[in-house]
Amino acid sequence: MQCLNEGKIACSIFLDLAKAFDTVDHIILLSKLERYGVRGLPLQLIKSYLTNRYQGTVVDGLKSNEKLVTCGVPQGSTLGPFLFLVYSNDLALASEFNVRMFADDTNLTMVSHNYLSLQIKVNCEIPKIGNWLKSNKLSLNYNKTEYIIVTRKKKCNVRINIGGHEVSQKECIRYLGVMLDDSLTWKQYTAHVSQTLSNGCWALSHI
Repeated sequence: MQCLNEGKIACSIFLDLAKAFDTVDHIILLSKLERYGVRGLPLQLIKSYLTNRYQGTVVDGLKSNEKLVTCGVPQGSTLGPFLFLVYSNDLALASEFNVRMFADDTNLTMVSHNYLSLQIKVNCEIPKIGNWLKSNKLSLNYNKTEYIIVTRKKKCNVRINIGGHEVSQKECIRYLGVMLDDSLTWKQYTAHVSQTLSNGCWALSHI
């Protein structure tokens, strides 16, 4: 909103990490925990929690051979999302983007006064994000990584390239269950909520 009020243009990129929780490198995670001050017995306890885990699958009553899990954090646990947040926390320091993270949902925002400056700044900083992902053995789902341009000025395309893949520009994006449009009018989200409530009322009226 501040960007709109000041007449600026904001580019907001929504990253979609491919199998984020399953690709966390244990050695990198443990080194980050140690850097954040988790040492000694607590660190050994988390190491024990992560390592020597096996997984298999069962289909029609037939069980496969179990394989050692060499990366990833246990999903469905309380500790899993926390460990992923620790793992990805320094992404905010990797570039000049304003970074917002909620588990593996990551949003990068860059603001400028005009489209040319915005495109230059975004494409200058985005390789730094790519380098961070590569260093931390994470990868993007390029088909689901999208961006919107938020402004009250005349709309214009800003070409964004990540790792040789051009990012798709959208007029509206769903983020953490909320639909954000490129003018922040909330029209599409309120229409969606209204339709959902209408469907719910219809169902209740027939019970």
